[in-house]
Amino acid sequence: MLRGKVYSYALLNLAPLAVILAAALASGRLASLVPALLVYAGVSAYTVAVTVYLTGLFPTVLLYNVQVFGLYTLLISPLLLFLFLLALHVWYLAGALLLLPLAHYVLHHAYHRWNHWEPPA
Repeated sequence: MLRGKVYSYALLNLAPLAVILAAALASGRLASLVPALLVYAGVSAYTVAVTVYLTGLFPTVLLYNVQVFGLYTLLISPLLLFLFLLALHVWYLAGALLLLPLAHYVLHHAYHRWNHWEPPA
């Protein structure tokens, strides 16, 4: 069930990809398209991996938990701040690709964590 939600998320990511492409075409800034796609792929994969790790099948409930939300913020915010600083040069943002192996690692552990979780009786 958890993998199904992740696959659905990946499928739904096609819509923002179309928006990024349309924005690049409309603005005439095609040179920024590749870095924008790299950042989108890295950040999107990492944030969904962290969300799945922390909340499993219950993101709408568990993200309201103060401890879970605090940990989520601590895991996401420093990376976003770092990427913001990298934006001083658009091609430095290609470093967001380094988030993909990290996302894979976190997602692997999320599957292990939540597949062994038993709901309280």
